[in-house]
Amino acid sequence: MIEARMSWRRVLHFGSTGGALVFALISLFNLACRTPAKPLPSRPTLIAHAGGGIEGGSYSNAREAFDLNYEMGHRYFEADLSWTSDGRLVLVHDWDERFSKWFLDADARPTLEQFQEMRMRNGLSQMSLADLYVWMLENEDVYVVTDVKEQNVTALRWIARSSGGLQERFIPQVYQLAEFGEARELGYRNIILTLYRIEELRERVFEFAMEHDLFAITMPPHSALDDSFAERLTTRGVFVYVHTINSLEKWNELRRRGVTGIYTDFIRPADIAE
Repeated sequence: MIEARMSWRRVLHFGSTGGALVFALISLFNLACRTPAKPLPSRPTLIAHAGGGIEGGSYSNAREAFDLNYEMGHRYFEADLSWTSDGRLVLVHDWDERFSKWFLDADARPTLEQFQEMRMRNGLSQMSLADLYVWMLENEDVYVVTDVKEQNVTALRWIARSSGGLQERFIPQVYQLAEFGEARELGYRNIILTLYRIEELRERVFEFAMEHDLFAITMPPHSALDDSFAERLTTRGVFVYVHTINSLEKWNELRRRGVTGIYTDFIRPADIAE
């Protein structure tokens, strides 16, 4: 199986600019490897943000960050997905500040081929969506929370069509109430409603959470600390995450206010177990 995966990695690299050909190969490979769906574990307290921190830095979305934080016990990972100039998905938070922070010779938004030929700082390894699929095949107990800043539903449609059996291990974040139904129609069972772009009043969000089977709601710290909103949700059975928290003291404060989990760069599962 490992040899098959390595061969698949070479096929992806060789055909990365082949567009429709690679799209079809990904679909066929994942369908061939499809296994019965595993029951979703209970919602974790921690989600590793952007693959988790590495070398004191955040937002890398690098292969080594995913590997390191997997070794530290994380099994749920948030991944930032951005569109290249030729319409492909890669793991980059944005094409401005974080792109310049982590990539040498970062300039304009690259094509997929240009992205794959770039060098990351500190010898880290960038990842395309296809690379993420391979990593998930190699680590069969991980789940990935998506964070797509542009054309979110289009990206979720692409993943649904190309990921085969892996789709069941993707947990999309949606940024508007209307996106929830669209994500469900694409076959996603577990969906997180993220509030930092939501325009509706909190009471409407609360009603929506009561009416729909959400995996969780994610909010910024101030939304959880300003009033009893998080506690109202959790008392009605809605799991509430806050992003991005790297202090155990802050986590304990949020927990007292009804928050049930956090996205984090540097807090490990062993830290909260202690």
